Amino acid sequence: YLKRWRKKRYVWQHISFHVNVKLFLKQTWKAVYLMKTNKFVEDLKNKSDVELAQALVDAKKELFNLRFQNATNQLDNTARIKDVRRNIARIQTVITQKAKTIN
Repeated sequence: YLKRWRKKRYVWQHISFHVNVKLFLKQTWKAVYLMKTNKFVEDLKNKSDVELAQALVDAKKELFNLRFQNATNQLDNTARIKDVRRNIARIQTVITQKAKTIN
């Protein structure tokens, strides 16, 4: 009985260690992603209306190219489509916020 108990205890300690490491890494990557996102939004807020419009056009062109590559099976990183779509939404949000502050 004692051997089985020790074996179970050993397994549980190692499982909990791996879970904690996995959770730590997940939280770390989330923090890094949020820092990059916040920096991107701050850069957008510092741009003029013309620069924002140009950034929006560039992002839409990039999204078109990514979709075209995906359709022809040339795209390696399909998650990039999601990132570009979110960046377009961020740009449009900043444009809307600036328009509301002017009025």
